[in-house]
Amino acid sequence: MNIVRSEFNGISAEILYDVIHDAQYRTQWDTAMLDGYELCSVSPNSDIGYYSYFGLNKEKYIINHSVNHVREPPKKGFVRGISYITGMLPAWAVNKASKILVPKLMKRLLKASLKYEKWKSKNNSNYRPWINPEQITVPRYSPADVIEFDKSVASTTGDVSESLVVENSVDMKGYENDD
Repeated sequence: MNIVRSEFNGISAEILYDVIHDAQYRTQWDTAMLDGYELCSVSPNSDIGYYSYFGLNKEKYIINHSVNHVREPPKKGFVRGISYITGMLPAWAVNKASKILVPKLMKRLLKASLKYEKWKSKNNSNYRPWINPEQITVPRYSPADVIEFDKSVASTTGDVSESLVVENSVDMKGYENDD
């Protein structure tokens, strides 16, 4: 088990929680994000959302659980990523992420948290659907909207398995100095 520990002096747990969940604010601090929004609400604390990002290297890292939603079909110029099981990564990938990506994320979260209250006071200050479920405006989840992946669209080779990815094939150089 890997545990990430970071101290955010002067930042309350409530502010950090808001920063992590506020999709509108994420556009202010997540420099890799191209677009992101909710597609539907599964429950008051779970949603299906869309997230696209820009990266300088060929390698992209997203740890999540993917579904194929009918409201978000594949787009020209974008590669559809598929995650079959959340968090099931080889040890070498977890170690690299722990040493390079996680510290960068912690720095960005701290900077974003320090600026959040001022930003939020000017931007829909009372809107917090992650705390107030009555503010959720996206449609409710419908099982009919989650369809099977078209694997031929997901990969030009038709092979979406990551089982053959080995440690030395992942280049982390572009992420080491990306603050």
